[in-house]
Amino acid sequence: MQTNFSLELFTQNLFAWSFLALCLIAMAYAMKAIKKEKTFFIENATSISFGPYILKVPGWWSITLQTENEIRFERTDTRYDWFALFKIETLQENSKSIVEEFTDEIHERKLMFDLDAGVIHQPESTKQNALKGADVARVEGTATQNGIERVYYDAMLARDKETNKRLWAESRSSVLNGLVEGPYFEYVIQNLERS
Repeated sequence: MQTNFSLELFTQNLFAWSFLALCLIAMAYAMKAIKKEKTFFIENATSISFGPYILKVPGWWSITLQTENEIRFERTDTRYDWFALFKIETLQENSKSIVEEFTDEIHERKLMFDLDAGVIHQPESTKQNALKGADVARVEGTATQNGIERVYYDAMLARDKETNKRLWAESRSSVLNGLVEGPYFEYVIQNLERS
């Protein structure tokens, strides 16, 4: 099979080649912008005091509920099916392990995680900064809520003996939106600071 490449091929289809070149340039620009997005967020995070902690959240997260013990964030600039909720309360004596207490919270929300995604673990990556000495449990993945709704769910429970606080943090979204806000939620819970 012989292929004939000539200058004529390019000159006869100049508009098509120009359009293709512009599309490739636009895609390269978009990839570069997306790559820098997390760095931009980290440098421009909004610090919010919440009990004995400081949450460093993205500027596009809007507070839709705030009390002394609870704060809820949503994206009000889009139609995302997503929210993040943080609750804090005084630590109570509990004979259950952190994983058992966390499992009770998951069951209370009627979540059934996919077999490959719903492993409750005690991550060292979260036990830094403000939660260095805390007992922490976390789960992240796709699940079914109330037996019908598919969700992407990320949650953390921390029992912080130093501040005598119990901190619950959760991010709930549709499956696709979890991939968008999930990394930012993870950054927030891994980088809590003391106020």
